[in-house]
Amino acid sequence: MDIAKILIKKYPNAVWVMNGNSYDDLEWKSELEKPKKEELELYWEEVQKESQLVRARKNRAIAYREESDPIFMKFQRGEATKQEWLDKIEEIKQRFPKPE
Repeated sequence: MDIAKILIKKYPNAVWVMNGNSYDDLEWKSELEKPKKEELELYWEEVQKESQLVRARKNRAIAYREESDPIFMKFQRGEATKQEWLDKIEEIKQRFPKPE
């Protein structure tokens, strides 16, 4: 579990310091109540999925631009089929799946 990542995402206005990698290393300096370790553990899966979604979207955008867009342009010129273009899009989605 990445406590710092959770705190940045879920407690953006809180003030805190991490002097290590565990909950015991968290020094809470905010007026907000310090979250319990159990709360952070519950947020961890959500934060991971958000990160995976952002990564998938970035990777897809790059792949679309570099791989499927050229096929689309060929399709527009009659040099490729629409199905080739759609197949490439589907292949990119499979390669960079969004989290469930």
